[in-house]
Amino acid sequence: MTPLFQQILTYGLIPTVALTGGGVLALFIRFGVQARSAILHLASGVVFSVADRN
Repeated sequence: MTPLFQQILTYGLIPTVALTGGGVLALFIRFGVQARSAILHLASGVVFSVADRN
């Protein structure tokens, strides 16, 4: 494997592991209404801050 391919593979696996880990965590932990609302507000703030930069 070339070093460039290894770097691309590493950066591609980071979101995959994060999404899989979050999905597995969601199977065992149920957040309340307030916690879910806080997480959604944080996520929407991230999306809007990225969209605002362009």
